[in-house]
Amino acid sequence: TAAQSAAHQWAAGALPTVHLLGLVVIADAPGKLPKPLKDLLRLVSGGVPRLWKLPWVESLRLGDPPASTRLPSAYARLAQDLTRIISEDAHA
Repeated sequence: TAAQSAAHQWAAGALPTVHLLGLVVIADAPGKLPKPLKDLLRLVSGGVPRLWKLPWVESLRLGDPPASTRLPSAYARLAQDLTRIISEDAHA
């Protein structure tokens, strides 16, 4: 709901100095997303430029550094997308 509120503020122009690239959602538990959360995510994601969904990684929850953890490919895609978007914005 915090992301939903922030997206509303951004879309309404209430945050003129914010350049929103998108929303990153990280699973809070392993397994399927419960239907109420899936529905809320669908609603919120319609109000942001992009959505990245990252899966649960137990070792990150336990405090292991990301560099020592084998991360799912979605994490690398996020980093690549952000690098590309920021680079494109810098050249625009």
